[in-house]
Amino acid sequence: MRFVENRGVKQGDPGPLGPRLFNIFIKDLPEALHVQGLRGTDPVSIANTLVRCLLYADDVLLFSTTVVDLQRHLDALGDYIARLGG
Repeated sequence: MRFVENRGVKQGDPGPLGPRLFNIFIKDLPEALHVQGLRGTDPVSIANTLVRCLLYADDVLLFSTTVVDLQRHLDALGDYIARLGG
């Protein structure tokens, strides 16, 4: 059985367009996770380096020092996705 795909970029697309579109789409995510003035969304210091999040392929690793602050990051991620129409 065949499924017709006529939207988006196919996963594993060997062309250069897929990764570029993803990078454009997600480039402001680290800043969006840390809302200015919202307590608990500050970057975490690891080995004297401020880390907002780690991004690899389609994975996101969030850092926080408390469960409450992690929830704030997840809420910020949800807001970011909603703003982009997800």
